[in-house]
Amino acid sequence: MSEDGTTALVIDTDLFIDTLRNVKRSIEWFSSIARNKRFSIYYSALTEAEVLAGKDCEDNKNEEKAIAFLSIGKKVLVTNELARLGGALRRKYGLSIVDAIIAATALEAKALLCTRNVSDYARVPNLRIKAPY
Repeated sequence: MSEDGTTALVIDTDLFIDTLRNVKRSIEWFSSIARNKRFSIYYSALTEAEVLAGKDCEDNKNEEKAIAFLSIGKKVLVTNELARLGGALRRKYGLSIVDAIIAATALEAKALLCTRNVSDYARVPNLRIKAPY
């Protein structure tokens, strides 16, 4: 929980992509957390890179839409500490480097990681994970 009494959520890339692809359950979930004052929403800078790397973002309007949607949360930059922890998580648990840094972001923030990719992240001890739909 954050110092202000809210629950910190780190949102994984897959959930942003689902919403940008108009997956109804994802849109409904984002809508519910966005208007709930109990949550503080965060995402990794690597999530931004993954979202913007999608072919859909070759179209400027789609890219602008994606950037606007990401503003639902606060971007967490990859610091030296996150890079080191992410490297250790990759080495120990076999995550991709991007997933390892996203996991490190959630661990460092003492946040709940929201993802559909629960099975990969479940290898990391002490990482709180939830599949929202």
